[in-house]
Amino acid sequence: MTDPIEMKYKINMDLKRYERAILELSKGNDEQIERAYNLTKQHNLYHYALKVFQNNQKVSTKIREALGDYLMGQKNYDTAGLIFESCGQFDKAFQAFKV
Repeated sequence: MTDPIEMKYKINMDLKRYERAILELSKGNDEQIERAYNLTKQHNLYHYALKVFQNNQKVSTKIREALGDYLMGQKNYDTAGLIFESCGQFDKAFQAFKV
């Protein structure tokens, strides 16, 4: 029998409904959650993923760090610094505020 999470994920991906795909994967095992994280980064859906994973501190911290890295690439240093600070990445926050 096929995993219902995988079925819903594949349907949403085929329909390019990436937010729904992240939501479905968030209900799964560690491998599926990692795929949700990668999909978040690929489609810059950080704010949505933070809502989905708000009760999972480990994943939300990882997403916030990736968001900070994204913002650094966008030259949005002040916001990146605040995001890094919120997830305990103080060295990265210092570097962002220093720029």
